[in-house]
Amino acid sequence: GNTDFTIAYGNLDLDELNGKNNIIRLKFGDAEASFLKAADVNVEYGNLEVRKAGYINLYSRFSGLEVGEVSELVIDSQYDGFELTSVDKIDGKAAFTGIEIGEVSDKMVLVSSYGEIEVDRVAGGFSLIDISTEFGGLELGIGSSASYKLSASTSFGEINFPEKNADITKQVEKSFEKEIEAFVGADKSSASVVRLKAKNCDIDID
Repeated sequence: GNTDFTIAYGNLDLDELNGKNNIIRLKFGDAEASFLKAADVNVEYGNLEVRKAGYINLYSRFSGLEVGEVSELVIDSQYDGFELTSVDKIDGKAAFTGIEIGEVSDKMVLVSSYGEIEVDRVAGGFSLIDISTEFGGLELGIGSSASYKLSASTSFGEINFPEKNADITKQVEKSFEKEIEAFVGADKSSASVVRLKAKNCDIDID
């Protein structure tokens, strides 16, 4: 069935929530869950650990977040530390949050400021990586077997990408701004797209 939990100044330990409409509110406490099928989660000044999930809509402030495998994740995060093992689709916004992701397999759309973003691996065959960031570095590990259309721009930052493996169609450098458009990889039929924008920080794709 569906559940609705509100925890303040306490801890919550959950096994599996298989309902399609679960709500968890956590303030000044810790929560652990082994499986969430679908949940709206609100965490403030707490710690959340979820081992596996289908869908999570996450609002968090001043918290520590650890998520294992999740199919779809929507985030609104500020002043958090965020670690994610693997995700199919992630969408959202973050400020003053450091984000570490092991693997993205399909889609990542994120607007971030004042926080480092690190993605260890983007699986080949992904659809879209669309990230805008300012005052926080961006590191993307895109497998060398992946092929994708890249458009990247920075102001007051560098763009590092696998140039040896790329057909560059546009390269602009003027005063403090840089812009690159290229196709990276061997499979010209690939529909994968990478769009990156950065201000006052660097973009690194390796």
